[in-house]
Formats: sequence, structure tokens, C-alpha cells
Amino acid sequence: MRAAMNPNASTHPPEHSQFFDPNAPDAVPPPGASTGPLVLQMRHPATGQRQDVTVGFSLLVALLGPIELARRHDWSSLAISLVLPVLGQLLVAPSANRTYLKLLLQRGFRAVSTTPGHVSRIEWQLGMQLPRYSPRSSRSAG
Repeated sequence: MRAAMNPNASTHPPEHSQFFDPNAPDAVPPPGASTGPLVLQMRHPATGQRQDVTVGFSLLVALLGPIELARRHDWSSLAISLVLPVLGQLLVAPSANRTYLKLLLQRGFRAVSTTPGHVSRIEWQLGMQLPRYSPRSSRSAG
């Protein structure tokens, strides 16, 4: 028996870009698949310092409130959390990670693309464009 051929299938292997790893996991899961919270890696170009930011609801802020907000240096949200102890934490938690991301951007941090499409997916979900991190070249200009 002959195997049925897909008329849309190509007989040639797909060409790969030098920037794309075909063995890397898919950045965008199929519709309906749950992979947990999205985590964005941020890096400062001058210092190389790295911070991971979860996109969406902040469980740490909901549970630890002022302690987590003080660690993030998010003083305005900390004030709300202290004025309204339990209610303030629940009001701040949904937007705390977005606020933290904006604070990191103001400090010069940039988004690191770990897999193709990952940062683009987060940008789409947040509705904002993120500056990308590009490592310094080790070659000297001269």
C-alpha cells in the first residue's frame, strides 16, 4: 500500500535561520494549552544584572503585600497596601507585575528573547512594546 501524500507538504526540509534553534520548544503553545505563568527575563545592558518578571496576577503581592512591594521598590503601591492592609493588597496584586516591569524599564532594563516569539507574545498580552536586550560585541571597533 502506498502512503497518502499531503498535497501541502513540501519534500524539502525547512530552511532554518542562524538565529532560530529548531530543537527549541515552541514559544507559543497550541490554543487551549496551559503552560503556567509567562515569565519575562529582563537584563540591564550596562551592568548585566538580570531580573525575571511574571506577567499577570502577582500571587506574592497578594500574600506578602508590603514585604514584596518594598523589595521591588514600588513605593506608590506600597503606600496603598499599607493604608488599606488586606484590601489594598488585593487591589494592587493584579497590576503589580506590570508596574514592576515599567519600573525596570525606567531603570534601563531590556527584554531578553529566550525563544523565538516569546517577547512578542508578552508584548501582545501587555499591549505595549518592550525594548530588546542586545549583548555588547566583544570585538573592538578599529
